[in-house]
Amino acid sequence: MKKYAMDGLERLRELAEKHGPIKALQRFPMMAIENDGAPAKACMLSKTLLELQAHNHPLANEANQHLLKMEGHFAELFQQAQSSGDIGCAHDPKVLARRYQSDLLGLRISAEREGVDAIAIAAEIAESLVRL
Repeated sequence: MKKYAMDGLERLRELAEKHGPIKALQRFPMMAIENDGAPAKACMLSKTLLELQAHNHPLANEANQHLLKMEGHFAELFQQAQSSGDIGCAHDPKVLARRYQSDLLGLRISAEREGVDAIAIAAEIAESLVRL
């Protein structure tokens, strides 16, 4: 689980270094659903949390901690985007990060559903960041 979480974080960092914070956040949703090496498009962390939370399993807490850490990194990127003037300062980066992560989790679930255009949803998430 730790490797899975670190892989996602590393991909996000690489995007941010190459393209800057807001472009990284715009590109990340597509990357999340295009991982051909993944056995499923749905997020392993969220699936673990949902399955094991009801049983008070320690792995549920671990999955939640990884999700919170990723959300924190999203908040940092939103803060950097505000500082560089790429997005306005009217929004709280932590709130943006929480909504963004929620959108990503929904995207990854939608990518598993038959008849859902996950690529269009990823594009909508990216486009929504332009309007900030």
